[in-house]
Amino acid sequence: VNIKDIKTFLHVCKIIHNKFPDATFYIIGSTYEEPDYFDECQLLASLLGISSVVKFTGHVNVSDYYGFLDVIVLTSLSEGQPYVINEANSLGIPIVATDVGACRELLEGRIPEDRALGTSGIVAEVGNPESVANGVIKLLENKKLYDHCAATGIERNNRYYTQEEMVSQYLNVYERYF
Repeated sequence: VNIKDIKTFLHVCKIIHNKFPDATFYIIGSTYEEPDYFDECQLLASLLGISSVVKFTGHVNVSDYYGFLDVIVLTSLSEGQPYVINEANSLGIPIVATDVGACRELLEGRIPEDRALGTSGIVAEVGNPESVANGVIKLLENKKLYDHCAATGIERNNRYYTQEEMVSQYLNVYERYF
């Protein structure tokens, strides 16, 4: 859908493909909610010459893909608290996400103790393919950073995003307002 800014992601794919020609890119999610946008994205992939390395999966069980993905990329124009970042963190998959909604706090930490863990990914500029692609390339070329982000994501989720912690946060907010 348009709000996920798949067109920017396709430009990211082109940049990364130029550097890593064997890379494959999966766009996971529904293709029928905005059919005109999906058609435009397919056309753009073709125009960029990357149709053979970009896979539009349609609606699938995302957990079937996590086992072989190296980096999760989120190019959204708007988000709340994207669960995909929590999911990737829990599995130790580094993330590059645009600076919208709660993406920064999920990657860099919400409170001082959480921020002290470090980052579990890279925050990129909204609508900027070079910024997003540079984040992905940085992770792929720097094993130490990649491993740190992977370990930090797991630790962050284990400490701050357990079911108990999330319920506690919800109750604190609820009590404050009601």
